[in-house]
Amino acid sequence: MAQAQSNLALCYNEGRGVAKDYTESARWYRRAAEQNFSQAQLKLGFCYATGRGVAKNEKEAAKWFRKAAAQNHAGAQYNLSLCYLNGIGVEKDEVEGSKWMLLAAGQGDEQAKQFMTKLENEMTREQIAEAQKRARDFKPSETTSSGG
Repeated sequence: MAQAQSNLALCYNEGRGVAKDYTESARWYRRAAEQNFSQAQLKLGFCYATGRGVAKNEKEAAKWFRKAAAQNHAGAQYNLSLCYLNGIGVEKDEVEGSKWMLLAAGQGDEQAKQFMTKLENEMTREQIAEAQKRARDFKPSETTSSGG
């Protein structure tokens, strides 16, 4: 059910077979996201980050990125990392941001791999070690459907 709802949200977002309607798209992403569907959680995070179909709300964006990231969704991990690194919707925390970037990079996310090189040049050894420890200690949450 969540996959179908997420697909319908995409149709509204892109105007495929229905009139383009960002509000309706966000509504369907929310329905799927509330069923713990990580891809919809990521997309709903984007809705809040950009104000597309909902009022722009950086805290809500980070919340939905976090829910998907906790399910080991690489794209959400990358976006949550950017939130922490820049203090967008969450308190700025370079170590926590690096943890999520490491996790995304570990799953092959190319943007995350490139960004990690930059981060490693800007962080202290202690910060890097702590981020690596947090990444090693990460345990994905249970999910009903990965969607990622």
